[in-house]
Amino acid sequence: MSIILFVCSFISKRNANTEEIKINEKDAAKKKYKAEKEYEIPNKKDKKKQEFKIVFDYKNMLKYGIFIGIIVLIGISFFFIRSFILNNGDFLGMKSFMQACEEGAIDFLKPSLRDTPKNNNMSYIEMLKSTKWLETTWFDATYRSFICVLGLMQYPIATQVYTFYGYLFVIGMLGMLFAFFFKNKKNTRLKIFYICLLISAIITLMLSIQYSYATDYQAQGRYIYPMWISIIIFVSTGLNTIIEFINKFIKNEKMQKIIEILICTILILVILYIMLVIANELMITTIKL
Repeated sequence: MSIILFVCSFISKRNANTEEIKINEKDAAKKKYKAEKEYEIPNKKDKKKQEFKIVFDYKNMLKYGIFIGIIVLIGISFFFIRSFILNNGDFLGMKSFMQACEEGAIDFLKPSLRDTPKNNNMSYIEMLKSTKWLETTWFDATYRSFICVLGLMQYPIATQVYTFYGYLFVIGMLGMLFAFFFKNKKNTRLKIFYICLLISAIITLMLSIQYSYATDYQAQGRYIYPMWISIIIFVSTGLNTIIEFINKFIKNEKMQKIIEILICTILILVILYIMLVIANELMITTIKL
C-alpha cells in the first residue's frame, strides 16, 4: 500500500501541447514564461483544444525510492538474515513456526488437528455462512466486534448502535461513489489514491478471512482494524459530498451553515449517546464477570 501511494505521488497531469519545463539557472526567465504558459487558464473558445497527458516522474521516484528503500532494508534485514540462518532458509519463519506448533503443542492446538474450516473440508463460502463456531455468521460477528463487543465476544451492546453505524457507513459509501464517479472524475491522482485505499482495505479483509479459514477461526473486528483509515476517509468524503450536494439547492449561505451545524450537532449527540450506552454496558459486563 505504501509503495503504491509513493509511486502515485510522482504522477501528475500536464498540458500535452506544452513542452516540458527544464530547470536551468541560465534560462530562468524562459522557464518562468513556459511555466506561466503551461498553467494558464484557457479561454472557453480554446477549452476544446486543450489536451492533457499523464506524466510519470520516474527519475525522482527512483532517486527517492532507492534512498528510502536502502534505509528500510538496513532496518529490517537483521530479522530476515537471522531467520534465514536459524531456520534453514525459511527467512519469514512461517514454516518453522507451523512445524514447531505441530511438534510441541497439545493435540487440539496442533495445526493438523485444529478445528478450522480448512480441516473440516469447508469452502470459503461455507465458512462465511456457517454458525458452527459462533451463534452468528463470520461477517456479522466481525462487524459487531469491529464496533464493540464486550467480554470474550459474549456481550454485544445495544442493537441501535450497530444499526446507526451501518446506516452511517452505507450513506457515506454512497456519497463516496458519487464523489469518485462524478465530482472527482477528472482528478486522476485523487482517484488513484482512493483505489489504493480500497485495495488496502480488501487485502486486510482477505487476510482476516484466510486466517480464520486455515489457521484459527477468529471472526473478530480487531483483525480488520487497519481498514479504519480507508473507512474514515471514504465515509467522511462521502458525507461531505452529500452536504455539498444539498447546499447546491440552498442559495442562502447562512442557511447552508445552519444545516451543516445542525448535521454536525446531531452526529455529536448520537456519538455521545453511544458512548454512554457502551459505558453502561461495560459496567453491567464487569458486574457479570
